[in-house]
Amino acid sequence: MKKVFLFLALISVCNVASAQQEVFMQVLENKKVCNNEDELTYFLQTRSFERKNENHYYHSYAVGKEFYTTCIINTNTCYITYQTNNAKDYNSIKKAIEGMCTKELAADKTPCYICDQKRMHDVQVIFSGYSQESRNYEILVYQNPETHEPPYNQTDRVRPARK
Repeated sequence: MKKVFLFLALISVCNVASAQQEVFMQVLENKKVCNNEDELTYFLQTRSFERKNENHYYHSYAVGKEFYTTCIINTNTCYITYQTNNAKDYNSIKKAIEGMCTKELAADKTPCYICDQKRMHDVQVIFSGYSQESRNYEILVYQNPETHEPPYNQTDRVRPARK
């Protein structure tokens, strides 16, 4: 009986670790970010994110003996900042986006990824890396290609040279 319980506990820990990438990918789908009907709020709250302040959504979880926090900040209708203190979470999201989206470079040579396939439409993702200020790994997301502010500005984007 103990072996069955330990096995189930192991499966649930693995599911929590991969669940953060799943949530991130689902946020990018079907214009959840750029939606004036609070679809993002409803989606995050049904996935155990707690709304603090008007535009900050927090989720804390454990993987093994480590505790992690994810924060999604939605200060502008079509922009989110995804912050996590879990490097594995950040890297798995980055790997998934790199594998399915087109890489471009901003004028300042910042790599960004344009996702426009399946259920992701007009999404721009920028991996900012580790921020000393927030002590988190940050991912910037913009949804909707209308005119918008830097570093998301469409006119500042330059396609990388083909190898």
